[in-house]
Amino acid sequence: MENVRVSPGKAVSVGEVSVENKTGNSIVVRYDNARKTVLLVDCCLEEQGK
Repeated sequence: MENVRVSPGKAVSVGEVSVENKTGNSIVVRYDNARKTVLLVDCCLEEQGK
């Protein structure tokens, strides 16, 4: 499985699904093929200077 960073307000394809980030921060997601689910790995706060 590969981690994918999704920028604020953007959408990307991850595995078999599309993930849209509606937050004000980047998120890092991963697609789990075995369970056919998207996992939130991290919420990156660099956009807020933290």
